[in-house]
Parts: sequence; C-alpha cells; structure tokens
Amino acid sequence: MNSFEYYVMEEFIFPEEGGVTGTRPVDCPYCQMTYELEVDVGNTADRYHCEDCGGIFEVDWVEGQVRYDIKE
Repeated sequence: MNSFEYYVMEEFIFPEEGGVTGTRPVDCPYCQMTYELEVDVGNTADRYHCEDCGGIFEVDWVEGQVRYDIKE
C-alpha cells in the first residue's frame, strides 16, 4: 500500500480512527484519564480541562502533540 492509499483509508474510510471528521482517544498527561476528543485538523491549540484531576492541556491536531504545563 502506498502512502496515498494509506491516507485515503485512514482519513476518509475510517474517520473514527482519528481521520478528518472522527474522534481520537487522548490521555490526560497528568492522570492518564482517557478522553474521546473530536479531531479538528486545522487547529493547533485546542485546550482541554481534565474533569478528573483539574489539569489543563492542549492538543495540537496538526502536529499530533499533547502539550501540558502551559504558561498562561
């Protein structure tokens, strides 16, 4: 399977696995509580507040990173 075929399969056929319109499981970096978050492919700073421990973290959907210990 070439990279384009993989992209089409991941992004459009299986969006629930984190494609264009699906969701992706993301763990809170403080307490490891798992959240099922909607993917926002163009957003680089979606901020979330953990309901379990109160920690604040950001998800960069473009880079595929979770950032925490954020300075206001």
